[in-house]
Amino acid sequence: MSFMVSHDKELARRVLDTPIFDDPLDLFPFGVIVRLQGIISSGVWEHIPVQPWFQDGLSEEDYVRIAAAYSLSHDEELFLEVIEGAHIRSETDTLPSGREVKLVAISRSPLGLDTAFELMRTAVFEIEEFTGVPWQAAPLWPQAYAGVFVESGFSGSRYRVVPGALVPNWTTTIYHEMAHAYFGSSDFPEWVAEGTAEFLQAYVHNVSEGPSLRSRYERVVKGCPLIGISTVQESIEYRARAFAAGRGVAPDDDCAYTMGEAFMLGMYLSLGHDVVSSYLRELYRAGVASPERLTEAEVYHVLLSNTPPERQDQFRDLYRQLHGGPTPD
Repeated sequence: MSFMVSHDKELARRVLDTPIFDDPLDLFPFGVIVRLQGIISSGVWEHIPVQPWFQDGLSEEDYVRIAAAYSLSHDEELFLEVIEGAHIRSETDTLPSGREVKLVAISRSPLGLDTAFELMRTAVFEIEEFTGVPWQAAPLWPQAYAGVFVESGFSGSRYRVVPGALVPNWTTTIYHEMAHAYFGSSDFPEWVAEGTAEFLQAYVHNVSEGPSLRSRYERVVKGCPLIGISTVQESIEYRARAFAAGRGVAPDDDCAYTMGEAFMLGMYLSLGHDVVSSYLRELYRAGVASPERLTEAEVYHVLLSNTPPERQDQFRDLYRQLHGGPTPD
């Protein structure tokens, strides 16, 4: 809170005296505290402490409300819609691992809220069961948490631990964003983080109601013809050239999502459910254990070491085909 103290000591005192700071290391207050600078800088903080729900004592849902409103703090009118009249659905459920999870969906409109909530629930349960790793959106707290802030005006999405994934309410993007609880870009190469999230989106969609994974693979394995990318390695090289030239790379402009998904789908269809389940479980653990983002060689060795010995030659052939880079044996 040093930014406030240096600019407005009285405001800092008032904010610090609110219930938000009663237990600052708990998941829900912390999710608000890290967003306070943005809320205050946007000039909308004063709308929060006057709300009846704020004065009555803060529930977990109230913390989610504030954290969600932060996403719209650039627009005072939209911010107020969330602070004053958000629609919230929350439930506590038991995961396949036996761990309890707090599920929360919030939106400015009731339309699509229940659908988004059920998509989130499906994603959390199916991804935990597939990876064999207890739900990791909040691994340091006794109760796991997953949330979505449903915004029909957003064409894309941004992942946040609290309130969760900011998603459009008309797609299964929720599956992709929930997967980032395990596979974030700070731990993995872009094609692994985003490609795995795309793969899990396709997998969960298939399990629940969607098209076959074979038909999905046949579409994405074609790559991105307009920019001439048909392997992971070509995506990596395209990205490197862009950064070397001082250009940024927007999501999937380098085909990392597409080729990463094609890689995972190809492995799944050729080597089977159990092998790829072990891939994702051990990739996640390796990413958490590493102080830096995993290298291509480290990713390769995690996958190879979790392939049954009698299928490792097949894995190497698939890696050459789908990844296209050197095999660091």
